[in-house]
Amino acid sequence: MEEYSDSFDPSQQLLNFTSLYGETDATFAELDDYHFYVVKYAIVYGARIGVGMFCTLMLFVVSKSWKTPIFVLNQSSLILLIIHSGFYIHYLTNQFSSLTYMFTRIPNETHAGVDLRINVVTNTLYALLILSIEISLIYQVFVIFKGVYENSLRWIVTIFTALFAAAVVAINFYVTTLQSVSMYNSNVDFPRWASNVPLILFASSVNWACLLLSLKLFFAIKVRRSLGLRQFDTFHILAIMFSQTLIIPSILIVLGYTGTRDRDSLASLGFLLIVVSLPFSSMWAATANNSNIPTSTGSFAWKNRYSPSTYSDDTTAVSKSFTIMTAKDECFTTDTEGSPRFIKGDRTSEDLHF
Repeated sequence: MEEYSDSFDPSQQLLNFTSLYGETDATFAELDDYHFYVVKYAIVYGARIGVGMFCTLMLFVVSKSWKTPIFVLNQSSLILLIIHSGFYIHYLTNQFSSLTYMFTRIPNETHAGVDLRINVVTNTLYALLILSIEISLIYQVFVIFKGVYENSLRWIVTIFTALFAAAVVAINFYVTTLQSVSMYNSNVDFPRWASNVPLILFASSVNWACLLLSLKLFFAIKVRRSLGLRQFDTFHILAIMFSQTLIIPSILIVLGYTGTRDRDSLASLGFLLIVVSLPFSSMWAATANNSNIPTSTGSFAWKNRYSPSTYSDDTTAVSKSFTIMTAKDECFTTDTEGSPRFIKGDRTSEDLHF
């Protein structure tokens, strides 16, 4: 048995092999890093499938109606999340994610065609997931301003949100198309900005929705105090802030493009939390600020969908108009009605959308 020094580091041993670029060498540490990358993403995307399936079933159980637009949008996002995660796990197990290809860049032509087509489908599903999330956020913004705000403000904010979302969706479909072309044509370069700009724009749109939902909470507290209605307690406010205003997913998405070591996995978890949070944020978006009982469930009350409503005045917008004169003779009036590509000369882990 050969002896070796205590200072010997086996992870720094060089492996010599032939790659697309000729004679190449790599260390065991580089192989270990890539192995850990694959394992980490398999765990993250497996969790996305499990959580997505659970939330899909729960949404069927707790929703009073399966025909409302917000229910359809939320379920569409969850289903697309599950399908995209399944295809991404397939990417992690096909040849374009193998150690052989990642370090030699020489594909196995026998299965290359099928794997490339599946990778294109994976990226297309990602773009469709972005589209579904953005439509859901637009609808929630529209619902936030329904009834108790001026129609002009409602339409201005909704149109701005829709234009912003259209830009996000357009850039993601453009990048998806560019990735698909670059996989089949090595002469097409994939620009570096395309790896960051789509995520930054999407994060900005989520942050915008988070800001509006948070402002709704602020004005809800203010309106209820002005009307002398029962106030939200501290725990209820914290619950709304952290589960129904998209603040936690917004933070994770922001961290996803700050250049941290785990930026990709943080962004993937952020997408999971955004999709899972959409039903909760839609409840808050649909809640009337001036209901008799402070609630944040809107028309999505957690109860049997076949039971008669016992809180109809609190889970739907109040249709009455009323005016209150304050002590300062000020008139307060209200009228209620979230791919693999060929890379030349480097080994990178950013081959697919999140």
